[in-house]
Amino acid sequence: MRPFIVFLLLFFLPGFLVAQKNKMTRQNLLTKLKVDLPDSDRVCILTSIVKSYAEDEHLRNANDSAEQYLKVAISLNDKRRNLKNTNQINILAAMLSLSKNSDQDVTALFYPIIYQCRQTGDYASELAAITVLCGKLPVNSQNLSYHVTNYRRAIYLSVLLEDKAAETSMNYHIADVYQKQNQLDSAIRYLFRITADRGSPHRNMLAAYDMLSGIYTTKGFYNKALHYGFATVNDLKGREDSTNFFLNICGRLRFIYANLEKYTESNTWGLKAYDYAYRNNNREYLPMIRGTIVSNLINAGKPQDALKFVLTHNVKDKSYGINELLLWHRQLGDCYLALKNHKAAEENYLMLVRIMAGKPKELSPWDRTVYHYVLGKFYLSTGRPATAKNYLETALAGFKEHQFKQFIKDNYLLLSKADSATGDYKSALINLHRSNKLKDSLFSEQKNKQIEELQLGFETEQKTKVIQALRDSANLERLTLRHTRLGRDAITVGLAFLIIIAGLLYRHSTAVSSASKKISEKNEELNALVNEKEWLLKEVHHRVKNNLHTVISLLESQAQYLKDDALRAIETSQHRIFAMSLLHQKLYLSDDVKTIDIREYIGDLIINLEESFGTSGKIVFEVDVAPVTLNLTYAIPLGLIINEAVTNSIKHAFSATIRGRIRIILKRSVESIRVEMSDNGSGLPDVSHDTRSRTLGIELMKGLSEDINASIRFEASSGTRILLEFEPTLK
Repeated sequence: MRPFIVFLLLFFLPGFLVAQKNKMTRQNLLTKLKVDLPDSDRVCILTSIVKSYAEDEHLRNANDSAEQYLKVAISLNDKRRNLKNTNQINILAAMLSLSKNSDQDVTALFYPIIYQCRQTGDYASELAAITVLCGKLPVNSQNLSYHVTNYRRAIYLSVLLEDKAAETSMNYHIADVYQKQNQLDSAIRYLFRITADRGSPHRNMLAAYDMLSGIYTTKGFYNKALHYGFATVNDLKGREDSTNFFLNICGRLRFIYANLEKYTESNTWGLKAYDYAYRNNNREYLPMIRGTIVSNLINAGKPQDALKFVLTHNVKDKSYGINELLLWHRQLGDCYLALKNHKAAEENYLMLVRIMAGKPKELSPWDRTVYHYVLGKFYLSTGRPATAKNYLETALAGFKEHQFKQFIKDNYLLLSKADSATGDYKSALINLHRSNKLKDSLFSEQKNKQIEELQLGFETEQKTKVIQALRDSANLERLTLRHTRLGRDAITVGLAFLIIIAGLLYRHSTAVSSASKKISEKNEELNALVNEKEWLLKEVHHRVKNNLHTVISLLESQAQYLKDDALRAIETSQHRIFAMSLLHQKLYLSDDVKTIDIREYIGDLIINLEESFGTSGKIVFEVDVAPVTLNLTYAIPLGLIINEAVTNSIKHAFSATIRGRIRIILKRSVESIRVEMSDNGSGLPDVSHDTRSRTLGIELMKGLSEDINASIRFEASSGTRILLEFEPTLK
């Protein structure tokens, strides 16, 4: 079950049709060139021809022809220097250069063009350049923020240009970027923009439904996943499915119903998928679909039928790949296990291990995770808990990496049973607690979603009633006005007076309409300026964050040549700079560029310190932070104070024999914020606010507390305890 397969099919299967369309377009354009046309029109035709070559994946060897046409276009454009044509030519030249040498820096190639388009106000060309850049740049954790920034700019330009198709496409692409990085809530937010607009192109709407169904399946919200899955199926009715959307959504629906233990419904969609794949010669899908059918038959108490179904689909011939062979042995093992033929089951399960060991590079991390889970479950069910635990621990690491809560919950439960069987009752209780906690979390999330849906339905109903009441009131007013006019028409004496009033009202209405139009135009201009300002402010925070990371890297390089006190000073400085860099990163990634979510920030800061000092298993961090937002004036000093306190505790508070505990508590009252930082270490000497300390760290905490008008107190009882209290004000 590979969730990215629909995305690949969506963009690459129609390639042949696109190539044929480009070929016909080129022929028509070449015919037009034979007619005597103005130079500006000839430049447009030539750039369109070059574009058709650049976009045609089947004509990469035709670059020489494209370059010749481009040279002619450049020569003609140089006579009049049409700005828009110049920008389009630059984009095409970059695309051709990249097709000849794919090792070039894509960002360095396109960013000057984007900057030039932005400076000259050519928003259409800027949108085209950003689209090409994002399409060529791979999506990974290093350039995620760069992709997001570019796509947000592209969405803004699409709205500005009133290009609905481009706006919808950019929303889909940014959602896809977030999904690939497991930022599912952000992906959902952008997909909702597509589904909420009924004017979105059909293919984009279909892709949005399909991705939403996949995301909600991953999150374990099966009701939502079914809703968008059926929306995809309904949208496909009566349409040609050139990208196998139907096959993918059938597979997802059978998976969801299987997890809901509705095996009849699961098999219904499984057989539909199997029939579709067989009719369309999609052999690579058949083993996966067969697996769900087999599982459903076993769960329905029909293991013999399941075994017969598997044996009729022998995949040992050379036409099948390693993944199909693994699935076949896994399904045989499941059948034999259900039939209590443990020897035959183990033979097939161990074949999974041998195949994975022989073909390490041909399997995805997800497949390895699932097969280790299967082996662990088998050995646990056959009374070999020690062997089972080894496989289950490997599987748990994989499930955590993919953030699949349902499997993580089940894995913890199996580990608890394995620990209990081996006599490790402490670990058994811990794993059972973790499984129950995830179970409660999944249940709470589902209930919260149901409550949100009910609340939304209630609010919609209330709004409908209000609208209907307003309509009734408007109808009543219209009737009253009609009777009034009839009465006035009967009074001929007031006719002249009514004409004068009507003229004055018309004049006033015209003036109001004109003023409203001007106000609307000004508001649009102001909104555009505000959006541009926010974008620039985010860019500033991004650059500040990058510069601070550069300083950290320089300090790290310098540290290689230092030791003792100098080395420790450099490392301490790195932590202080990271605390400030993290703030700018949070502001850059946040929709609100003015304030920081302190709870999230302190959590990330503590994680960084824990990883930097390697305290995992030695020091326990207890963080209890209320949901508070602060601006930079307070957030930077507060972050540095916490950084200093935690760093001092890690370095000096604990001996090698003591299991340390560091506690960070932040509470907010009506007027002030109170922060408590404590440890159970050896404690500090008398460092009260009135006594001058000899350490730079404590002096720094005192100075920073004065910057925000905070009171700070140091206590040394059963460890060190630092109390900080201040009253934040709006600035």
